[in-house]
Amino acid sequence: VNVQGAANLPLVTDKLAMRAALLYDENDLNYVRNINGTRPSSKTMSGRISLAYDSGAGLMMNLTYQHLDADNRPFIAVFGPGSQPSLLSPERSGPALTPGDRTAVSEGLNRFQNRTDFVTLNAKYDLGAAEILFNGGYQDTLLTQQRDQDVGNAVPNLTQSQTVITGYKVANAELRLQSNGASRLNWSLSGNYTHQKNRVTVYQNQDQFYSLPFVGPVPPTVAFLPVLADVGLDILSKTYGLAGTVGYELVDGLTVTGGLRHTWSNVDREQTVIV
Repeated sequence: VNVQGAANLPLVTDKLAMRAALLYDENDLNYVRNINGTRPSSKTMSGRISLAYDSGAGLMMNLTYQHLDADNRPFIAVFGPGSQPSLLSPERSGPALTPGDRTAVSEGLNRFQNRTDFVTLNAKYDLGAAEILFNGGYQDTLLTQQRDQDVGNAVPNLTQSQTVITGYKVANAELRLQSNGASRLNWSLSGNYTHQKNRVTVYQNQDQFYSLPFVGPVPPTVAFLPVLADVGLDILSKTYGLAGTVGYELVDGLTVTGGLRHTWSNVDREQTVIV
């Protein structure tokens, strides 16, 4: 299922207008089903609202906001004769499968979610001999990933789970003064700033199992050591930049341009691991 729609609405004649757009998509991803009959799924919903303004006196602006929600639940196909991991347990990893069966045997959840919000602003003001431009934006994203690491069901009735949560917020802005292109000489001066904050959290099941020679793994209910790894990573990044360019059109269609840019960057990173 894929549905898309949009509408353009003039708010103030020749001055202000709005556009709204919407997307909804639902599908079965790679069509790999789990052995218990569960189907994969993908659902995405995204909407965007844009405002355009023209003062008629040299000022033009475009403001846009977009929201995205995506939820994907895939399965990973396996093939082979299946196995009995331990002679001490009748449990099997799964039935005999071929690539054409497009079937998974994992017992845990595979789920990938994305929630993102964007805001952007672009503006231009005509000064006559030159123009001022502003480009800015803000992004807020949260990614949640859940996996069953035991894809082949090597340990029946036990899920080796991993959860990764990644969040980042990014703000950036650029202000530029440039020539209007009316002469053969063109130039620009600009400054930019970026601020990004990341937070990554990982929860991972690291259970340790025991096995006997010629017998195989001891069933998890008999002997295994539960281990949980908890990882946290924080990153704060700030970047400043100044740039300038000068160009000249020697003949029609041939322009030579030179530029210089300097950037300052600072990154703070802190990581913790708990086992």
